[in-house]
Amino acid sequence: MKILVSIIVPVYNCQNKLIKCLNSIRNQTEKNLEIILVDDGSTDDSYLQMKHSSLKDKRIKVLHQNNMGVGAARNRALMLAKGDFVAFIDADDYVEKDYIEKLYKALHKYRADISVCYNTLQYENGKPVLKQRIGNKPPVCFSVFDNYSYISDTSHVLSTCALYKKSILEDIRFHTDLYVGEDTLFFAEAAKKSKKIVRIYEQLYHYVLYSESAFHGAFTKKKLTELTAWEQVCDLFKDNYNVYESAKCAFTIRCYIMIKSYYNNPEFKENFYKDVLKKYRKNLIWFYRSKETSFYKKVFRTLFAICPFICLLDKRS
Repeated sequence: MKILVSIIVPVYNCQNKLIKCLNSIRNQTEKNLEIILVDDGSTDDSYLQMKHSSLKDKRIKVLHQNNMGVGAARNRALMLAKGDFVAFIDADDYVEKDYIEKLYKALHKYRADISVCYNTLQYENGKPVLKQRIGNKPPVCFSVFDNYSYISDTSHVLSTCALYKKSILEDIRFHTDLYVGEDTLFFAEAAKKSKKIVRIYEQLYHYVLYSESAFHGAFTKKKLTELTAWEQVCDLFKDNYNVYESAKCAFTIRCYIMIKSYYNNPEFKENFYKDVLKKYRKNLIWFYRSKETSFYKKVFRTLFAICPFICLLDKRS
């Protein structure tokens, strides 16, 4: 029996990046696809490119809405998706030609509800942000009911780099009040509903960092919603102590990274730094309790809580 995969792509002002993304989707080795493009009120020629592509490929469906954000765009497509499985790809990223095929084969073979892979984090010139050693490992299965940890190499915090059974997403939607971190919370909710997740150790998704990327660019107040998302992830797993503990550790790390990234930003330093540092210090106890955190990390995080400026001196953490 043929399976149908719905690929959802939210689009906003990506006219110079969209074609590469669409070509990587249209040329997938798995051909039975429904490609749903949602124009989120673009002010450039993205919508025209989408319409032109739909004339060349009947699998492409084009939707348009006023600018409401990436979460709203994905939610609209989810309501209309007819596939047995769903994947999310961002319009400024691209994927390997066997992306869907390999994710589906792993999901089917291990009878999982979600399959995930790794990404290649790279700049727009193709240069990797950092060298990742994924290794040639066999797929691994896990679930949030069986020692799942947000600070292990099996954890996953993106809605992308994943293939979902549509049946587990029926009552899950992206939180439209989150500007950064909405996909972290979405995946956490999907993972909690799934009985099994399988990870394949291959980098099949290319996550491209542009200067205007929501995560990568300069500080704005909206980026604080990432911490809100992580707080909600922690609340989601209050009934599972092991996952809750690791989520608290991950939340603390996000506070640390935010302070380190925007320490020298005047707006952040004046209006938000103290609050984020307070959250960091409050949750540091979860690092002490964690058996997965090294002694060095515990010492460094403690020193950072006392003297935050140390983060500017040590490049290892």
